[in-house]
Amino acid sequence: PTPPPGPLAPDADRLTLEQAGLMGGGSPPPASPPPPEPPAVEAVAERAPDPAPDPEPEIIEDADDGDVKSSTLRSMRENGDFVVALLGYPTAGKTWFLNRLKKFCVGDRYSVVPPPARPGQMVNGTDHIEDHYFANTGGKFVVIDIPGERFERAVQNRFATEPRLLEVVQTCQALIVVLPTDEVLLSGRAAARVGAPSREEIKPEADALRRALPAQDAAVKRARAALTRAQKEAALSRGDPAMKKAAQAAQKKLDALEAELDRSLQRQSLLEMADAGLRLETFIEGIGSLAAIASMLDSGKSPRELARIGHREIAAHFVSPEFKAWRAAKPVFGALTKADLALAMDDATRALVDETDPREVDLMVHFDRDPLETIRHFRPELANQFQEWFGWSKFDFVTAFGGHDGSRVIQYEGRDHHGVWAVIDWILWAKDVHHWTPSHWKPVRAAQWLRGLRDGPRAARRPGYGGDRRA
Repeated sequence: PTPPPGPLAPDADRLTLEQAGLMGGGSPPPASPPPPEPPAVEAVAERAPDPAPDPEPEIIEDADDGDVKSSTLRSMRENGDFVVALLGYPTAGKTWFLNRLKKFCVGDRYSVVPPPARPGQMVNGTDHIEDHYFANTGGKFVVIDIPGERFERAVQNRFATEPRLLEVVQTCQALIVVLPTDEVLLSGRAAARVGAPSREEIKPEADALRRALPAQDAAVKRARAALTRAQKEAALSRGDPAMKKAAQAAQKKLDALEAELDRSLQRQSLLEMADAGLRLETFIEGIGSLAAIASMLDSGKSPRELARIGHREIAAHFVSPEFKAWRAAKPVFGALTKADLALAMDDATRALVDETDPREVDLMVHFDRDPLETIRHFRPELANQFQEWFGWSKFDFVTAFGGHDGSRVIQYEGRDHHGVWAVIDWILWAKDVHHWTPSHWKPVRAAQWLRGLRDGPRAARRPGYGGDRRA
C-alpha cells in the first residue's frame, strides 16, 4: 500500500509572504511519525491533517514609524476633510514642487503646516508618508506625500507590504502625480532608438561607457595639448613643411578623438534616457495597479486576498462595475516638471525629434501651450491610461523650468514658478466638483464637445469608458 503523504507544503505565494513578514510566522505542524508495517490485508492510508491557517497579520495602527497614523486618516474620513494624495516619480522634483505649492499658498493667506522650506535651506527626500495641512477662512485641504521610491518597492509585491499607502489612496478624494517632462516626452523614443527591451540589457553597455568616458576625455586633453605644442613649433620653424605637417596631423587626431567622445556622450545620454523611460513605464503601470487594488479594497476584499491576485485579475477588474464607480470619484492631475532637455535640447535629444514634421517641431517649442495635445502626440498611452484609470484627468507643465539644475537647495527668487496656480485652482475645483449640479456640468460638457470637434479621431477614447469624461 502507498505510504501516507506528509503535511501539505505551503504554496509559493504563501512562502513569499511569510519571508516578507506579511503573515503569521507559525511553522507548519511536524511531520507525522512513519506508520507501522502494514498488515497483509489491504489498508487505506490516512491523510495527514492540513496545516492550520496562519493568523491574520497583526497591524499596529499607530506605530511611531514616521508615517501618517491610521487614526489620523480615519479622523480625516470622519471629519469630511478634502484629502489630496501626492505621488511623484523619484527624479521628478516632488519636494521642490511641494515647497513651491506651500510658498504660493502662504502668499495667498493660507496657514500651512508644516511651513515651506526657507530660501537656501537644504531639502532631502523622505521615505515616510507625511501629511501637510493647508487652511484659510474659505476652508482647508490636506496633501499627503507618498515617496516615489517606496511606491516603486510596493508595486513589486502588489502593495501587500504597504497597508498605510493603500489606506491613503482610499482616504483621498483626488490624486496629483508628479512626472518628469523630459522622460515623459522623449524616453519612449530613446528606448526605441537604443533597441533594448529591458533595463537589465541597458545596464552592461551603460556601465562600460561610464568606465570608458574618463579615458576618452583624458585622451582628448592629451591630444589638445599635443596640438598646441605642434602649432607653436610650426610657428617657430618659420614655415618648415615637416612641422606644418605635424601640426595638421595633430589637428586630425584631435578631431577624431573629439568626435569619438561626442558619440560616446550621445550614446550615454540615449541609454540613460531609455533606462529612465523603462523605469517610468513600470511606475505608471504601478499607478494603474494601485487604482485597481484600492478599488478592490473598497469593494470588500481583504489585503490577504489581494496579496494572491495576479495581473490577469487586475486587468479584468478594470472593466468591472465596481471599478467604474470608483474611478468616477477620483480625479487626477498629471504635473509634469523639470523640462530641462525640452527647453534646451542637446544633440542626442534633438535626434529624437522629427524635424521634418512642422507640427512636432512646433509642439517642442511650445510644448506647454496645450499640455494634453503634447502628451497625446509624444506619449499617447499615458493620456489613455489616466483616462481609463481615473474619472477625470488633467495634465499641465508645472515649475522647475529654467534653472532647477538638480540642486537640493531651495530657492524661490529668480526661478520660474510656472503652473503652480494651475495646481491650486485644480485642487479647489476637485474639492467642489463632488457638489456640482447639472447646471455646473453644462459648460464643461460643451467645452469637451468643442475640443472633440477640434481634435477629431486623435482624441477618441477607448470604448466602454465613458467618452464624455474628458478634461
